[in-house]
Amino acid sequence: MPAEADAYEIAAPEGAPELDASAVGQWKGVFHRLGLTPDQVKGLTSEFFGSPMGNPAMAGEAMQAHTVQLLRNEWGGSYDHNLKMASVGARTVLGPEFVALMEQTGFGNHPVILKACLRLGKDRREAGMMPTDAKTGGILGPEDAQTRITELMQTPEYRRGDRATVDEVQRLFQLKHS
Repeated sequence: MPAEADAYEIAAPEGAPELDASAVGQWKGVFHRLGLTPDQVKGLTSEFFGSPMGNPAMAGEAMQAHTVQLLRNEWGGSYDHNLKMASVGARTVLGPEFVALMEQTGFGNHPVILKACLRLGKDRREAGMMPTDAKTGGILGPEDAQTRITELMQTPEYRRGDRATVDEVQRLFQLKHS
């Protein structure tokens, strides 16, 4: 056991956020009070940081894998469609800041959140507010909108200024940037 608690070396695993110095100091005090050797502390912290409890990235990956499996079983062949509708529902109702927060915290990988976003998407579709592709009637996201814009701008109708085609391109640009 080291003479002082500060002699213990505790470091976050590679790629993890920096550890809070105050919390590390408190843990060093606990380890010292318990009479742990530096090797024991190294082993404990290595095990902790190698687990979902001590590694937020690992916890997020585990939650995402669980969510995918759960929702694929529940939604079956509608999984991709429902996921896309949930994404559009979240972006159009909750906004980009909320979506960024969900992605940053990992909450966007939770099945309850995805089901709530799906409900938002379905509610918008039922109210006639869900952006759809005029050609297929399917849900349209920003990437899809850009693909469709590119296609339409290469048509003879767009080049000659066909009002319906130009209006569709404008609608798709609005969707892409909403």
